[in-house]
Amino acid sequence: MSGIRLGILVLRQLAKQQSIMTMNTNSSIWVTLSALFFLLLGSFPVEAYEPSDSNLRDSCKNLYKLEIELLETTVRQRLLSLTDEYLNYSASCIEQLPRILQSAVNIIISHSLEDEKLKTRVEDLLIDFGKLNGERLNEPLGRLYVFSQYSAEKKAIGVSLLEKSARNGEINSHYLLATYYYRLANYELAGKHYKFAANANHLEARLMLNQMKMYSLITSGTWESIYHEFSSLAVIEKYPKASYFLYKLYSEFSEGREFMSEEQAIAHLKTAAQANIEDALFSLGSYYFSLFSETDDVRYIELAYQNIYKSHKLGLTKAAHSLGLISLVAGDKDSACGYFEVSITQGYGKSKPKYDEFCEDR
Repeated sequence: MSGIRLGILVLRQLAKQQSIMTMNTNSSIWVTLSALFFLLLGSFPVEAYEPSDSNLRDSCKNLYKLEIELLETTVRQRLLSLTDEYLNYSASCIEQLPRILQSAVNIIISHSLEDEKLKTRVEDLLIDFGKLNGERLNEPLGRLYVFSQYSAEKKAIGVSLLEKSARNGEINSHYLLATYYYRLANYELAGKHYKFAANANHLEARLMLNQMKMYSLITSGTWESIYHEFSSLAVIEKYPKASYFLYKLYSEFSEGREFMSEEQAIAHLKTAAQANIEDALFSLGSYYFSLFSETDDVRYIELAYQNIYKSHKLGLTKAAHSLGLISLVAGDKDSACGYFEVSITQGYGKSKPKYDEFCEDR
């Protein structure tokens, strides 16, 4: 059977499957992308690359294992190698192709993998497969252009693609546009898109919209409504970042207001820290460090170090400086200087005077 013939059959079969699926982005993309793959390979006999059912299942099992390894890997070269290997599965796990491409975009952006070879490969795959899918792949390609390092021209194209996707009803595209405008300090457009996504119960959009109200970046609601929205996200939706913002609301805006007790605020902070929210880990560590300063209880300095170290491993820039300060208090000058050096390398200005004061004579 030719690749073209198989592509047509796949298109028909997946169209039947889609009719019984709940609507989501992946299901709509699967239909045309799967057919496109076989159409592109139409000049080759299917037998030359068609795996057996058991081999296909085994291959896709390896794909899932690889995804887990990608989640656990932070070393740049290893990430590049694994992502390249991950993209190779597009042939054997064709129904997973949209997810593979979107995951590759996620990896590039979240780890700042500004590798031109990898980015070009992902970009080309998105463009090639998008030709048959019309506007269905606008969001991942637009996201790649907007949130990775590209020319101003391509960023403008990316914004246009996200706007088209948003007009087509993709709620996450509204969230991405809001995030883009928020970073540009265009709070009017950011609030507009966050509100659109929040109305569709996009949890991060609800959180960001409420945060903007808390800091009066857009027209604010009452303090009670801000508190209740964070509480709804934290308690009803079980969204841990909202627990951190309940703590922020208490620590920054509680004077003269009765939102919650200090014990309740710290309980929310611990909930967020348990979910590895890096800012929550840092704040909890700072809280324990303040308790050590008040009590001289060494248990608190140990807890301070543990939590701030976790935030450091998650990539929080200011954490290395605090680890240096804690190490100084603990009498470990070598470790302190090492952390100050890391902090200086990361561009955190407060560490240079400390390094000059304590470490120049090493």
